[in-house]
Amino acid sequence: MIKLIKRLALFLALLLQGAPLEPIPVHAAGNQLLGVYAPPAIVPQNRLRFLASGDAPASAYYAIRYRNPQNDGMPIWGPSNRGVTYIWERITRQNTGYYGASPWWSDSLFLWDAGASNSYYGVCPYPQDHTGSGTTHWWELSGMSAGTDNLDTKAATNKVVVHGGLLTQALRVTYSSGTKIGYAYLALPSMADSNVIQGPIAGNEANSIPFGNSNPPSAGINFGDSYWWDSDYERFAGDLGRIKIFNNLLSEADVVSESGDMSRLVTSAGQTYIWWGKTNWRTVDDLTDDYGSGRAFQWVDASHKATLTQWYP
Repeated sequence: MIKLIKRLALFLALLLQGAPLEPIPVHAAGNQLLGVYAPPAIVPQNRLRFLASGDAPASAYYAIRYRNPQNDGMPIWGPSNRGVTYIWERITRQNTGYYGASPWWSDSLFLWDAGASNSYYGVCPYPQDHTGSGTTHWWELSGMSAGTDNLDTKAATNKVVVHGGLLTQALRVTYSSGTKIGYAYLALPSMADSNVIQGPIAGNEANSIPFGNSNPPSAGINFGDSYWWDSDYERFAGDLGRIKIFNNLLSEADVVSESGDMSRLVTSAGQTYIWWGKTNWRTVDDLTDDYGSGRAFQWVDASHKATLTQWYP
């Protein structure tokens, strides 16, 4: 402190005398003035903010989409049915009724298979009263069998949706001998049974065998509103942060590691099987994979895009 006071006194004396001042060096780590460290500027983390039900315009479809991923290394159960893994960050907002689920869906009618639903899965809030007017929600793993809303955690409880906080979540989908099982991790890094939904529930895996054996006429990996937003108004209602999509089943340990640092690929499996990811949204049109694959999502409707919101870590 005494040294700093002496330097300031010398600086003021030189300034009053009109003496030339030495240039201030600029260092890579930051600026240093009279021994005082100034940290470098903080780069904000941007997120895509999507509308909720009731937000105007109501007659608009807001979503980013990768159409027919099954033709580009990302079929619903992974290449050669080896499984898939998705990790994302999100903040939910209050919404009335249903939310749009992500990520793998029919990109056309929901009941596309002779009047039935088929070949989809996602994670989203679900109204506790099971209607389009509900205002309180539980987390759900949707799909994994036709028309199913998997609401029970592995602890046989429901996980209440709390709005406003940043969540890192994941979905692992496995395939073995025709049986498909999804695991939704609702509050990473927690792997507690009360924070994990398995669907179908243990003992009912046979229900999933005929499900997902054919592709919809048009499939898509979507983040944002559901394709049937105009009838059910299933909107994302929140902020979408960083994303990692892997075309292989990662272990739970690798999911925890990858989710712990969304700015880079952490594990060897992650580096090998990354299919698409975003480390930041630099603009609303920054939809190209940040890991070098060249793949790019697109806005479903170029005239209706999410807005960019900033968060400083």
